Amino acid sequence: MKNNYLRWLGCLLLGLAVARPAIAQTSPADTARLRYDEEQRPATGLPPMPRQERDQWKVGLNNFIVNGYPFSQTKDVPGYYTRYGLHLAYERRLGRAWSGQVELSPALLHYRAEGAGGPPVASAQLRAQVAGRYYYNREHRLRRGHRTVGFAANYVALALGLGLSSGPSETPYHLLATGTGPATDAALLYGLQRRLGRYGFVDLNAGLSGALRAGHVQDVGPVASLRVGVALPFVARTAPQEAQPDEVQALLPRFFVGFQVGDARYHTHYTRANALPVSYQEIVNGYEKYVLYYPYHSGSNGAAAGTHEYDNDKTYYLYGGYYLKPRLALQVGVQYGASRSEFERGAVGIRRAGDDYHYVRTAFYDEFILAVPVQVRYALTRSFQRRLQVEAVGGLTPVRSGVTFREYETDGYTVTDRVRPGTEFRRRALTLAANLGGALSYGLGHRRRMQLTVDYGLQQDLHNLFSAPENLTTYAKAGLRYRFGYR
Repeated sequence: MKNNYLRWLGCLLLGLAVARPAIAQTSPADTARLRYDEEQRPATGLPPMPRQERDQWKVGLNNFIVNGYPFSQTKDVPGYYTRYGLHLAYERRLGRAWSGQVELSPALLHYRAEGAGGPPVASAQLRAQVAGRYYYNREHRLRRGHRTVGFAANYVALALGLGLSSGPSETPYHLLATGTGPATDAALLYGLQRRLGRYGFVDLNAGLSGALRAGHVQDVGPVASLRVGVALPFVARTAPQEAQPDEVQALLPRFFVGFQVGDARYHTHYTRANALPVSYQEIVNGYEKYVLYYPYHSGSNGAAAGTHEYDNDKTYYLYGGYYLKPRLALQVGVQYGASRSEFERGAVGIRRAGDDYHYVRTAFYDEFILAVPVQVRYALTRSFQRRLQVEAVGGLTPVRSGVTFREYETDGYTVTDRVRPGTEFRRRALTLAANLGGALSYGLGHRRRMQLTVDYGLQQDLHNLFSAPENLTTYAKAGLRYRFGYR
């Protein structure tokens, strides 16, 4: 019996001796390939604060408005407002979760108020803002392994602003079109700030604000602002980061499709004028009808030959693309918009004998655009796994446009759907525009396959690139994008 026990004990020791090298050679779980729903081990304490995280200089590059119309709601004699400048900001940490920021926004203005004749007026402008921020989720981001360098966290802020200008009064959150001189504002905000690569940053916030001028509070309501630019490297150096897990190559997307709704402001060029109908007077079923068409000037309702601006706040954009590299993609889309407007260069009066005239609109023009943007997208965010993505977008857009003018018959005081013979007139044009802008997207779900997207940028008509630089316009679109074909 004793020999049996010794035999079993010897076998057990021999098995452990053989198994030990195998156990010692077994690699730990591969932590370099993390799934989206996995979290890193919680930190036991916050790391010491590097000196370069205590303050940061920033230069915002998006302090501009191109061909804005803040003074007028009509297009016959529109107000005109253009601003070009920079945002210069300094942010310093005041505690583990608190910071203070001072921002100066110098700019050059080019504007003309509604109804004012002559060329636009040029002037200088300076806006300033002081804000206190509370970053409430820095510890949470650290525990999840996210970057917090350069104040990369979410915050709640209280901001006070000042605007100085010899032209229209403008504060960081308000444009006061009536009057000039200094003005101030105050805002309670919720926002987020993130780093884009090594030196870029994006700072987005929204909240409630009110303007104060001459002792009166004005325009209390929701506001939002966006800063995109560069954190100066000699102050805001990126602190050394822990090695990040490599992206799983099998999860890189190859294709994407998207749909957006937004505005379209394209300049087209018609070689002939809209044939203006002749004024006339007639009796229709006992009603006296008097139709008068006013002489029109260039650009009125798109009637004259030459440059015409198509402006529609609701166009539909469907697109698809292919990733040439993990951060570089080529996309092609189709954008369509159609609208109907009253022809304002005429008056139609209808009356019965002895009655006063009733004035109605009988002339309309229908416009459409069909654009095929061909663009290149480059991701400024290094990892496609991050929820918030920032991209640069640019390309060329062939644009097919058209205008159809019609005058409709009347029945008493009612305008019918019958076109008056001889009044229909059509014209078509094909032009080419260049565009350059940026895009923000926010990923949904563990894989970030579905994204909320916002695009904003500039468009320039290439037909009159140098002779008519005022043809530079802006565009904005929002929608959804789906990434697929992971490899």
